[in-house]
Amino acid sequence: MSQNNSTNVSSRGKNMAIISLALGVLSVIFLFIGANLYVPMGLGLAGLVFTFLSKDFKGGVRTTGLIFSCLGLGIGAIGFASFAMFTASL
Repeated sequence: MSQNNSTNVSSRGKNMAIISLALGVLSVIFLFIGANLYVPMGLGLAGLVFTFLSKDFKGGVRTTGLIFSCLGLGIGAIGFASFAMFTASL
């Protein structure tokens, strides 16, 4: 019975890590196709949430999801801040 419970936890962590990776990659893709900056920032933030929810899964998928989510959120935030400063200077 203990074996089945640990398998479910590991499977749930792996699924969340895959969701985190998908959201992180989508956030970077939406940055490059020119979507408004809220979409990549939202996807990056959601990817970070799923990365931290998958803390029981240790693997490259989780790390890659973390990296892509941080890239999408960070670049989106920098773009948003530079747009806000540009419009404020007009």
